[in-house]
Amino acid sequence: MSAYIGAAIVSGAYACNLENRKGNILFIDIGTNGEIVLSKSGQLLCCFCAAGTALDGMNISSGMRAVDGAIKEYDDATFCELPFCHTVEAEAMGGIVNYGDEKSGPRAKEYICTKPEEILELKEIDFNSGRIFEVLEACKILGEQGEDVVLEVAGPFTIMNVLIVPVYVFKALFLYKRKVFHLLSRTNII
Repeated sequence: MSAYIGAAIVSGAYACNLENRKGNILFIDIGTNGEIVLSKSGQLLCCFCAAGTALDGMNISSGMRAVDGAIKEYDDATFCELPFCHTVEAEAMGGIVNYGDEKSGPRAKEYICTKPEEILELKEIDFNSGRIFEVLEACKILGEQGEDVVLEVAGPFTIMNVLIVPVYVFKALFLYKRKVFHLLSRTNII
């Protein structure tokens, strides 16, 4: 098994019992990375490609739900944990994200703020588009199906690390205390 083949597709193939199924089955995980498992009467062949932001999410209505259920079953968990990190929230505020690779996780691709004053002009989180919308939709669908859903929500300083060099957050906090506290309170999604 290659390091490029992620836990989600491996768990999904396991949960779907592909190694014991008859006929041809194509199992696909499209996200930042694209992975495909072809099962031909139980013989598995898998490949990987970098899909990048062009395909991440892709408005696939059942993809996240299916993978999450597969991981839940594989881990024998009592809840569904959705993929969510501080970059999802920061991206919803205009952040530019590097989605990571097999060696490191998601992080800032470039900072959209270069001076402390600029963080005061950040937009509010947009819950109606992008990755944050897709994850929250998956939460809704899973909840409607009676699943217990777990979602990691980052704090404001963690989110800011994707938007501006961290030292500038503290400098802005010193210079514009009240305004920055108001801005930081806008980053809470619950």
